[in-house]
Amino acid sequence: MKWRRSLLHGIGMLILSGMPAVQAGPMALGAAVSGREGFMTYCAGCYGVSGKGDGVIAELLKITPENLTQMSVKNGGKFPRQRAIEVIDGRAQVAQ
Repeated sequence: MKWRRSLLHGIGMLILSGMPAVQAGPMALGAAVSGREGFMTYCAGCYGVSGKGDGVIAELLKITPENLTQMSVKNGGKFPRQRAIEVIDGRAQVAQ
């Protein structure tokens, strides 16, 4: 299952690499970038520019991307920072 997610992520990144409206620009490995730049490069294809889960490749995914604008609402009004970090870096389990 992990290899499928990695493959899908790779395909998504290939799609995004040709989309100047979504891609914020090239990032060197280890380069410091703004949160917006990182989001636009790595996340907006699935989550959409607004973060509502309506990105250009969202409909191709097995699991619909979450509406990121509702994360605090779903967590009693507090942004789940640690959970978000663990999902992004792969430590947290996510539904498949």
